[in-house]
Amino acid sequence: MNTVVNIADHQPEPVATLRILIAPGDPTGYPITHPYVDGLWQPVLGPSAVSFLRLVDRFAATHPDSFTIELDHLGRRLGIGGRGATSRAAHTIDRLCSYRVAARLGANELVVPLRLPALSNRQLDRLPPYIAMLDQELRVPAPRSA
Repeated sequence: MNTVVNIADHQPEPVATLRILIAPGDPTGYPITHPYVDGLWQPVLGPSAVSFLRLVDRFAATHPDSFTIELDHLGRRLGIGGRGATSRAAHTIDRLCSYRVAARLGANELVVPLRLPALSNRQLDRLPPYIAMLDQELRVPAPRSA
């Protein structure tokens, strides 16, 4: 049996957009492009979250305060696709927030830093030893106060 659908009865889904506010991040932390982020934060956050942070870092070069991106477009840029609040892009953002790397200011605003701190001892303890040992290899001494 065929179902007839009146197109006029269907409203297009609203386009979900996300306003990204750029924050400098921890001044003693690591830039998103530093090997510490790849070697230690990526096993904690996952590759799509680190790719998202790199994307923000690239956009910050031309939009230093903020920019707006469609969630759909974000998913495609990260290679994870999807639409809406249950998409993998939305889960990536939720993961960044759950680890307190990013912070939501509202439903459609997200503060994202350009630098990440060193992992906490608790986070390091949860990593396999061969990854956790990278912390000492890649750690940069904190700047000294004058």
